[in-house]
Amino acid sequence: MRCDMSQLQGCESLLSDYEVINKEDAIKSGWYLGPFTGALAREKEKMEDIHCLFEEMTLAYGKPNFPAFRALLLSFLSACYSLKESLKKKSQTFPAGCELAEWWKERAKEIANREGELLQCYEQYMNTEKHGGAVAGHVPPLSIHSKALITSQYVFALPINAEMQTMQITEQGAFVTVDLGTPMERRVPVGIQDAKYEVVVVSPPEKHLGQSIAGLPFILQMSLIRDYYAKLLFSARTLIEGQGQGVPAILFKDGASLGVEH
Repeated sequence: MRCDMSQLQGCESLLSDYEVINKEDAIKSGWYLGPFTGALAREKEKMEDIHCLFEEMTLAYGKPNFPAFRALLLSFLSACYSLKESLKKKSQTFPAGCELAEWWKERAKEIANREGELLQCYEQYMNTEKHGGAVAGHVPPLSIHSKALITSQYVFALPINAEMQTMQITEQGAFVTVDLGTPMERRVPVGIQDAKYEVVVVSPPEKHLGQSIAGLPFILQMSLIRDYYAKLLFSARTLIEGQGQGVPAILFKDGASLGVEH
């Protein structure tokens, strides 16, 4: 990107009447300095997290490394929960009776009244995994494990510090242990296999917003969760910004242009 430095001359005078604070103080004062702007800037960034994690989770599905997939799944569900809580908190910053505050009350009821359905089941699963056991008074509605049919396997590369005698071929993939007997001990996936890996959900939810999703494949269940939160944020943005009134990432004025050099 090219910038004509002569255009910046004299800009200092424009700021002379304003108090200048550093980034740390600005953040402590409540300013958001992320890549987005507007009243829902934080929530837009959280939605970007959801999209990125969903894409990575989809790419990892079916590969012989279930622990990596599981980590992405929990991160995805956590990002969805984070967006929900952020919208809840943001709605509370607006005066009682305003559109966004009333809108959130209805959305909260919508989620709370769907006991045993898609959104609640996976949120509860995420909480159970995060806290190391079922929350008091709750029975985990579902559990997840991998299933594989392995017909062949061979090692193509052995990690440094790997102990060959620790190789395991499991339904989660083929692994060897590295740094055995040290604080850094861990399993590392190894080998190429002719196998089909699937995620099995025990006691899966059968409804989403009152509609049947019985037998829906796992990734499609996750896409419904992603789509729900995308629509949730879009609805909030419409209330605040107006339909189609989003701010572009780069706005050019007075014939300005952008040049990119390779």
